[in-house]
Amino acid sequence: MISMEQLKIKNIRLRPYRDLEKDLEWFCESLGIIGDRDKNKTALKIFKIFLEKYKNGEKTTINEIKEKTNLSRTAVVHHLKYLEASGIIVGKRRDYELRRECLEKVVEEIEKDALRVLEEIKEMAKEIDEGIGINFRKKQLKFETF
Repeated sequence: MISMEQLKIKNIRLRPYRDLEKDLEWFCESLGIIGDRDKNKTALKIFKIFLEKYKNGEKTTINEIKEKTNLSRTAVVHHLKYLEASGIIVGKRRDYELRRECLEKVVEEIEKDALRVLEEIKEMAKEIDEGIGINFRKKQLKFETF
């Protein structure tokens, strides 16, 4: 099973207009693909190249992105590994492809991953509560008689 290793989700207000370029940027910002340190939005540029190739049924290689962006191989690998760790893309041998057939399906898979992780966290929280003696107490309702 392919799953995310790290995901950062930001609650960013939707823009009041529809523009494919801005929507893609919003998508990347919301999923933390564009980080605060990425001033030139290099990750967005790489993701756009990746999506352009993907829509044409082609896989993307590190060298292709390197040539189109004039980035070092190390920088390209860094961004692709981050996209992979976020659960957006998967690396297969020397090339990369979208984790699922479209972005909507990718987000659905990420949602499932997040729910699995949250379930594990909840179970651990329960064990910690039990281990340190914190009990869940239901509020006791007082009923008054009239």
